Amino acid sequence: MKMTIARKASVALTAAVAFIATAALADYPSIISSFRMSGTTPPYARGIYTYSSSSLGGIFYEGPGRHSFRIFTLAGSLTATYPMAGGVMLGDADRPPEGYRGYLAVVDEGSRELKAYSMTGSFYRVIRKLPSGVVAYARGGYTKDYLYLATNTGVVFCYTPSWSLLNSYSTGVAVADLAAGYGYRHSWGDYLDVGSRQAGDPIRVYLGPAGVMVASFALPGIRSCGAVRSGQTYWCLRDLGTEIWSYRVAISGLMEVQPASLGRIKALYK
Repeated sequence: MKMTIARKASVALTAAVAFIATAALADYPSIISSFRMSGTTPPYARGIYTYSSSSLGGIFYEGPGRHSFRIFTLAGSLTATYPMAGGVMLGDADRPPEGYRGYLAVVDEGSRELKAYSMTGSFYRVIRKLPSGVVAYARGGYTKDYLYLATNTGVVFCYTPSWSLLNSYSTGVAVADLAAGYGYRHSWGDYLDVGSRQAGDPIRVYLGPAGVMVASFALPGIRSCGAVRSGQTYWCLRDLGTEIWSYRVAISGLMEVQPASLGRIKALYK
Protein backbone atom coordinates (compact mmCIF):
# COMPACT_ATOMS: atom_id res chain seq x y z
CA MET A 1 0.00 0.00 0.00
CA LYS A 2 2.84 2.38 0.94
CA MET A 3 4.56 1.59 -2.38
CA THR A 4 1.38 2.48 -4.33
CA ILE A 5 1.02 5.78 -2.47
CA ALA A 6 4.70 6.58 -3.02
CA ARG A 7 4.36 5.83 -6.75
CA LYS A 8 1.32 8.13 -7.01
CA ALA A 9 3.17 10.83 -5.11
CA SER A 10 6.13 10.50 -7.43
CA VAL A 11 3.89 10.84 -10.50
CA ALA A 12 2.13 13.89 -9.00
CA LEU A 13 5.44 15.51 -8.13
CA THR A 14 6.91 14.82 -11.57
CA ALA A 15 3.84 16.29 -13.24
CA ALA A 16 4.00 19.39 -11.05
CA VAL A 17 7.70 19.91 -11.75
CA ALA A 18 7.11 19.39 -15.49
CA PHE A 19 4.33 21.99 -15.39
CA ILE A 20 6.62 24.53 -13.73
CA ALA A 21 9.43 23.83 -16.21
CA THR A 22 7.05 24.24 -19.16
CA ALA A 23 5.68 27.49 -17.74
CA ALA A 24 9.19 28.79 -17.15
CA LEU A 25 10.13 28.16 -20.79
CA ALA A 26 6.95 29.74 -22.20
CA ASP A 27 7.23 33.13 -23.82
CA TYR A 28 4.96 35.83 -22.40
CA PRO A 29 3.21 37.97 -23.48
CA SER A 30 1.96 35.97 -26.46
CA ILE A 31 -1.12 36.37 -28.66
CA ILE A 32 -3.67 33.60 -28.16
CA SER A 33 -6.29 34.77 -30.65
CA SER A 34 -7.66 37.82 -32.44
CA PHE A 35 -10.56 38.97 -34.58
CA ARG A 36 -11.82 42.07 -36.36
CA MET A 37 -14.27 43.87 -34.07
CA SER A 38 -15.10 46.94 -36.18
CA GLY A 39 -14.00 49.51 -38.71
CA THR A 40 -12.72 52.94 -37.67
CA THR A 41 -15.85 54.92 -38.60
CA PRO A 42 -19.19 54.70 -36.73
CA PRO A 43 -20.19 52.28 -35.47
CA TYR A 44 -16.74 51.44 -34.08
CA ALA A 45 -15.31 49.96 -30.87
CA ARG A 46 -13.97 52.32 -28.19
CA GLY A 47 -13.79 49.96 -25.24
CA ILE A 48 -13.55 46.27 -24.38
CA TYR A 49 -14.79 44.17 -21.46
CA THR A 50 -14.56 40.48 -20.56
CA TYR A 51 -18.16 39.36 -20.47
CA SER A 52 -17.80 35.67 -19.49
CA SER A 53 -15.51 32.70 -20.07
CA SER A 54 -16.89 32.36 -23.60
CA SER A 55 -17.90 35.93 -24.52
CA LEU A 56 -16.41 39.37 -24.94
CA GLY A 57 -18.08 42.77 -24.84
CA GLY A 58 -17.32 45.83 -26.94
CA ILE A 59 -18.38 49.42 -26.16
CA PHE A 60 -19.32 50.94 -29.53
CA TYR A 61 -19.70 54.56 -30.59
CA GLU A 62 -22.72 54.68 -32.91
CA GLY A 63 -22.85 58.46 -33.48
CA PRO A 64 -23.28 61.66 -31.40
CA GLY A 65 -24.65 60.62 -28.00
CA ARG A 66 -25.34 57.05 -29.14
CA HIS A 67 -23.52 53.93 -27.98
CA SER A 68 -24.05 50.19 -27.78
CA PHE A 69 -22.70 47.22 -25.85
CA ARG A 70 -22.06 44.38 -28.31
CA ILE A 71 -21.40 40.79 -27.27
CA PHE A 72 -19.05 38.56 -29.28
CA THR A 73 -17.95 34.98 -29.02
CA LEU A 74 -14.22 34.50 -28.55
CA ALA A 75 -14.04 33.66 -32.26
CA GLY A 76 -15.56 37.02 -33.17
CA SER A 77 -19.20 36.19 -33.92
CA LEU A 78 -21.62 38.92 -32.85
CA THR A 79 -24.34 37.44 -30.62
CA ALA A 80 -26.14 40.46 -29.15
CA THR A 81 -26.34 44.27 -29.33
CA TYR A 82 -27.70 46.40 -26.48
CA PRO A 83 -28.19 50.20 -26.64
CA MET A 84 -26.24 52.16 -23.98
CA ALA A 85 -28.22 55.26 -23.02
CA GLY A 86 -26.84 58.22 -21.10
CA GLY A 87 -23.39 58.39 -22.64
CA VAL A 88 -21.68 61.34 -24.33
CA MET A 89 -18.40 59.68 -25.39
CA LEU A 90 -17.98 56.28 -23.76
CA GLY A 91 -14.64 54.47 -23.93
CA ASP A 92 -12.30 52.47 -21.70
CA ALA A 93 -14.01 50.01 -19.33
CA ASP A 94 -13.20 47.59 -16.52
CA ARG A 95 -14.70 45.92 -13.47
CA PRO A 96 -16.43 48.48 -11.24
CA PRO A 97 -15.26 49.57 -7.78
CA GLU A 98 -16.68 47.92 -4.68
CA GLY A 99 -20.43 48.35 -4.29
CA TYR A 100 -21.29 47.86 -7.96
CA ARG A 101 -21.24 44.08 -8.28
CA GLY A 102 -22.82 42.86 -11.53
CA TYR A 103 -22.08 46.05 -13.48
CA LEU A 104 -19.25 47.30 -15.65
CA ALA A 105 -17.58 50.69 -15.21
CA VAL A 106 -17.06 52.87 -18.28
CA VAL A 107 -15.23 56.18 -18.69
CA ASP A 108 -17.40 58.87 -20.29
CA GLU A 109 -14.84 61.28 -21.70
CA GLY A 110 -17.59 63.69 -22.78
CA SER A 111 -19.27 64.15 -19.40
CA ARG A 112 -16.08 63.53 -17.34
CA GLU A 113 -17.71 60.73 -15.34
CA LEU A 114 -17.13 57.08 -14.53
CA LYS A 115 -20.46 55.37 -15.17
CA ALA A 116 -21.96 52.01 -14.21
CA TYR A 117 -23.85 49.98 -16.82
CA SER A 118 -25.57 46.61 -16.65
CA MET A 119 -24.43 43.74 -18.84
CA THR A 120 -27.37 44.48 -21.12
CA GLY A 121 -26.38 48.12 -21.62
CA SER A 122 -28.73 49.80 -19.14
CA PHE A 123 -27.33 52.92 -17.46
CA TYR A 124 -27.31 52.48 -13.67
CA ARG A 125 -25.67 55.55 -12.17
CA VAL A 126 -22.62 57.82 -12.10
CA ILE A 127 -19.92 56.21 -9.97
CA ARG A 128 -17.61 59.19 -9.77
CA LYS A 129 -16.86 62.57 -11.32
CA LEU A 130 -13.48 62.50 -13.05
CA PRO A 131 -10.59 64.97 -13.22
CA SER A 132 -10.16 66.85 -16.48
CA GLY A 133 -8.62 64.82 -19.29
CA VAL A 134 -9.23 61.34 -17.81
CA VAL A 135 -9.66 58.80 -20.62
CA ALA A 136 -8.83 55.45 -18.97
CA TYR A 137 -9.81 53.39 -15.93
CA ALA A 138 -8.72 50.04 -14.47
CA ARG A 139 -9.27 47.90 -11.40
CA GLY A 140 -7.00 45.07 -10.30
CA GLY A 141 -3.90 43.87 -8.48
CA TYR A 142 -2.24 41.10 -6.49
CA THR A 143 -2.33 42.37 -2.92
CA LYS A 144 -5.61 44.25 -3.41
CA ASP A 145 -7.79 45.61 -6.21
CA TYR A 146 -6.30 49.04 -6.75
CA LEU A 147 -8.23 51.61 -8.80
CA TYR A 148 -6.49 53.57 -11.55
CA LEU A 149 -7.35 56.58 -13.69
CA ALA A 150 -5.17 58.07 -16.45
CA THR A 151 -5.30 61.25 -18.50
CA ASN A 152 -4.67 61.78 -22.19
CA THR A 153 -1.50 63.66 -21.19
CA GLY A 154 -0.04 60.58 -19.48
CA VAL A 155 -0.72 61.15 -15.77
CA VAL A 156 -1.77 58.04 -13.80
CA PHE A 157 -3.64 58.25 -10.49
CA CYS A 158 -3.59 55.21 -8.18
CA TYR A 159 -6.29 54.82 -5.52
CA THR A 160 -7.20 52.36 -2.78
CA PRO A 161 -10.41 50.34 -3.27
CA SER A 162 -12.24 53.10 -1.36
CA TRP A 163 -10.87 55.90 -3.61
CA SER A 164 -8.16 57.27 -1.30
CA LEU A 165 -5.36 58.62 -3.48
CA LEU A 166 -2.11 56.66 -3.02
CA ASN A 167 0.09 58.04 -5.76
CA SER A 168 0.19 59.88 -9.07
CA TYR A 169 2.91 59.84 -11.71
CA SER A 170 3.60 60.73 -15.32
CA THR A 171 4.13 58.04 -17.96
CA GLY A 172 5.27 60.56 -20.56
CA VAL A 173 2.86 59.20 -23.19
CA ALA A 174 -0.64 60.06 -24.34
CA VAL A 175 -2.60 57.30 -22.57
CA ALA A 176 -5.39 55.50 -24.44
CA ASP A 177 -6.29 52.69 -22.01
CA LEU A 178 -5.39 50.89 -18.80
CA ALA A 179 -5.57 47.30 -17.58
CA ALA A 180 -4.60 46.08 -14.09
CA GLY A 181 -3.72 42.58 -12.94
CA TYR A 182 -1.77 40.37 -10.54
CA GLY A 183 1.13 39.18 -12.67
CA TYR A 184 3.44 39.73 -15.61
CA ARG A 185 5.45 36.96 -17.29
CA HIS A 186 6.50 34.76 -14.32
CA SER A 187 6.22 37.31 -11.49
CA TRP A 188 3.41 38.05 -9.07
CA GLY A 189 2.71 41.71 -8.36
CA ASP A 190 0.42 44.71 -8.71
CA TYR A 191 0.87 45.39 -12.42
CA LEU A 192 -0.64 48.10 -14.58
CA ASP A 193 -0.62 47.90 -18.40
CA VAL A 194 -0.64 51.29 -20.12
CA GLY A 195 -1.70 51.54 -23.76
CA SER A 196 -0.73 54.62 -25.77
CA ARG A 197 -2.68 56.53 -28.40
CA GLN A 198 0.60 57.55 -30.03
CA ALA A 199 1.35 55.69 -33.26
CA GLY A 200 3.97 52.96 -32.89
CA ASP A 201 4.19 52.98 -29.10
CA PRO A 202 4.43 49.67 -27.20
CA ILE A 203 2.29 48.61 -24.25
CA ARG A 204 4.08 49.72 -21.09
CA VAL A 205 3.98 47.61 -17.91
CA TYR A 206 4.27 49.32 -14.52
CA LEU A 207 4.32 48.31 -10.91
CA GLY A 208 1.10 50.24 -10.63
CA PRO A 209 1.03 51.73 -7.12
CA ALA A 210 4.74 52.64 -7.23
CA GLY A 211 4.72 53.99 -10.78
CA VAL A 212 7.87 52.09 -11.78
CA MET A 213 8.01 50.94 -15.40
CA VAL A 214 9.35 47.38 -15.56
CA ALA A 215 8.74 46.21 -19.15
CA SER A 216 7.09 46.88 -22.50
CA PHE A 217 5.81 44.75 -25.36
CA ALA A 218 4.56 45.35 -28.87
CA LEU A 219 1.32 44.26 -30.53
CA PRO A 220 0.12 44.56 -34.14
CA GLY A 221 -1.46 47.81 -35.24
CA ILE A 222 -0.90 51.53 -34.93
CA ARG A 223 -2.23 52.33 -31.45
CA SER A 224 -4.28 51.08 -28.51
CA CYS A 225 -7.95 51.93 -27.99
CA GLY A 226 -9.27 49.88 -25.04
CA ALA A 227 -7.99 47.18 -22.68
CA VAL A 228 -8.89 45.02 -19.70
CA ARG A 229 -7.28 42.16 -17.73
CA SER A 230 -8.97 38.88 -16.85
CA GLY A 231 -6.85 36.53 -14.78
CA GLN A 232 -3.63 35.94 -16.69
CA THR A 233 -5.08 37.24 -19.95
CA TYR A 234 -4.80 40.75 -21.37
CA TRP A 235 -7.60 41.76 -23.75
CA CYS A 236 -7.17 44.85 -25.89
CA LEU A 237 -8.35 46.74 -28.94
CA ARG A 238 -5.79 47.77 -31.55
CA ASP A 239 -6.29 50.27 -34.35
CA LEU A 240 -4.87 48.73 -37.52
CA GLY A 241 -5.56 51.79 -39.67
CA THR A 242 -8.90 50.97 -41.27
CA GLU A 243 -10.01 48.29 -38.81
CA ILE A 244 -10.09 47.76 -35.06
CA TRP A 245 -9.11 44.28 -33.90
CA SER A 246 -9.51 42.54 -30.57
CA TYR A 247 -6.45 40.70 -29.25
CA ARG A 248 -6.40 38.07 -26.54
CA VAL A 249 -2.92 37.94 -25.03
CA ALA A 250 -1.46 35.52 -22.47
CA ILE A 251 0.44 38.00 -20.33
CA SER A 252 1.70 35.75 -17.53
CA GLY A 253 2.27 32.09 -16.71
CA LEU A 254 1.76 31.72 -12.98
CA MET A 255 0.61 28.70 -11.00
CA GLU A 256 -2.67 29.47 -9.25
CA VAL A 257 -1.25 27.48 -6.31
CA GLN A 258 2.23 28.84 -5.71
CA PRO A 259 5.29 26.50 -5.86
CA ALA A 260 5.54 26.26 -2.05
CA SER A 261 2.85 23.60 -2.28
CA LEU A 262 5.41 21.23 -3.83
CA GLY A 263 7.03 20.98 -0.43
CA ARG A 264 3.73 19.87 1.03
CA ILE A 265 3.47 17.10 -1.59
CA LYS A 266 6.93 15.83 -0.64
CA ALA A 267 6.19 15.94 3.08
CA LEU A 268 2.84 14.18 2.68
CA TYR A 269 4.32 11.10 0.98
CA LYS A 270 7.61 10.66 2.87
